[in-house]
Amino acid sequence: MQLRKKASIRSKLAIATSSLLIGITSADAEETTSPNQEERNTGSSIAESVFNDKFSVSNLIYDEEDRVNVIKIQTQATNEFDNGDRVKANFIYDTMSGASPNGRVVSSSSSTNLVTFTTASGSTFQTESATESSNKTWLTGFEDSRKALNLEWEHNLFSQTKAILGGAASYENDYTSYGASVKLQFDFNQRQTSISLGSSIDRDEVKPIGGIPDGTKKLWYDETTQQFLPGWLDINNDISHFKPAEKIVINYYAGITQILNRRSLFQFNFSQGDEDGYLTDPYKQISIVIFDSNSGDQTESATITEQRPDTRTTNSAYIKYVVVPNKLWAFHLSYRYFWDSWDIQSHTGDAKLRFNLGSKFYIQAHARESRQSAANFFKTQITVPQQDNSDDKTGPTYISSDHRLGEQNTSTVGLKFGIHNQTGNSVSIRVEQMRQKYINNALPNLKVWIAQLILSTRF
Repeated sequence: MQLRKKASIRSKLAIATSSLLIGITSADAEETTSPNQEERNTGSSIAESVFNDKFSVSNLIYDEEDRVNVIKIQTQATNEFDNGDRVKANFIYDTMSGASPNGRVVSSSSSTNLVTFTTASGSTFQTESATESSNKTWLTGFEDSRKALNLEWEHNLFSQTKAILGGAASYENDYTSYGASVKLQFDFNQRQTSISLGSSIDRDEVKPIGGIPDGTKKLWYDETTQQFLPGWLDINNDISHFKPAEKIVINYYAGITQILNRRSLFQFNFSQGDEDGYLTDPYKQISIVIFDSNSGDQTESATITEQRPDTRTTNSAYIKYVVVPNKLWAFHLSYRYFWDSWDIQSHTGDAKLRFNLGSKFYIQAHARESRQSAANFFKTQITVPQQDNSDDKTGPTYISSDHRLGEQNTSTVGLKFGIHNQTGNSVSIRVEQMRQKYINNALPNLKVWIAQLILSTRF
């Protein structure tokens, strides 16, 4: 009996901690850089807290210094039925506003020779002259909102095998996404080992204001001004590109979670994604700069829309180690390596140290460091000599100056404070600061404040 009782605790610990690590709980899903909100002091307390019906609501504030502001509200309800099936519904509402880097060069000049174009649809792409007081042409103001619904059904196929089916829908003014997923989880070795296999598919429709630009695919060379200009700016151009574009994203997932003992576990996940379709950001531009070899001056003469490849393969390997030596503290350490067919690579390390202040209160410190390389078509600008006598008058096939595809280092530090009771009700507050440094990029470094309040109750 004692052996069976011990195995039961270990099996519940495996299921509970696996769920927390993979991010099944509602609070974890919104913590982005700080998952695993609901871990408990001991294996038995973790097991007892996971299988109750639960409702949670969280409010997240994301504030970039002088740039983007996001307010996110999420509600989630989880219900378990008598047969062991579990259903989870998650609703998210975001409001986004502010100004985002559009890819143009950051000019320090008080006056620049810029040009304004008008497309066939009447949309204006202007590069108005910068002044000392309004030198922000590299930022584009925006305001948008997002509504998303995620549903998940977990069903026990056999005693140690379960299936998890999911569906998702997301809507923005210019972007719509629908997705479905399936996941199988196999437990064995007295439920101390768990293997997960899964796949998902998403269909996204891009409907940018002003339509889908042709980017660099129709560059033409103006002999008079000796500039590269995009053909889609011609008012006589076919406007069929103003129809929506779409992309399909298919992801595959495999993972293993191994309980090492009652106080620690190890997890390894691998995922691969295949993206096909319109992968360009229609709002990102790139500056065409005229270079004067005599004076050395560089002047932005026009802007074009970026152009990315229409296929991409992404890969991600993730390992995590969790140890709970005693009731006072717990330690989480993870590493993620990402690489894709655009030659982007990133290394991300994440660590969390939690201290329990008695039976109801806890404080958690968090640190995260990430290093990312640039895409093989990333370039800050297109430079054209003032006198160009070369025979090659064609523009690049693919090019982007989107800072998200550039080389950068990101550091995050923060604290979280939480209160919970034996009935499963909890309140937690998280405050973090993230800093991004762009390498070989003309953008200023970025500082972000993140604050989140999570309320959770069980019924």
